[in-house]
Amino acid sequence: MTLNNLYSYHMFIETFKILKFRLTMCLFELYFLFPRKDMLLITPRPTNDFISRSALIWNMVTQKIYFSDFSQQISNVKTCLKKFFYLYINTNLLIIKSII
Repeated sequence: MTLNNLYSYHMFIETFKILKFRLTMCLFELYFLFPRKDMLLITPRPTNDFISRSALIWNMVTQKIYFSDFSQQISNVKTCLKKFFYLYINTNLLIIKSII
């Protein structure tokens, strides 16, 4: 995996853990889910902080992978995410360089 994909991978996994387990309540309270689409996050103003970057990565990746809810195990999410990045590494369909 390239460095950009590795960064996006870890950001996505950490965001998934925060949203699923609601651990670190101070971080969980900063995320806002869309009322109609449960898996998309409302992105705050674009800044260089963790919340805005992770929300942008979350929204881009969940639209491509089609997660339905937070009931999936973390190991399944990691496997699915790795397959996703390996699949799109050569086709360059995922543009995350502009976020980083």
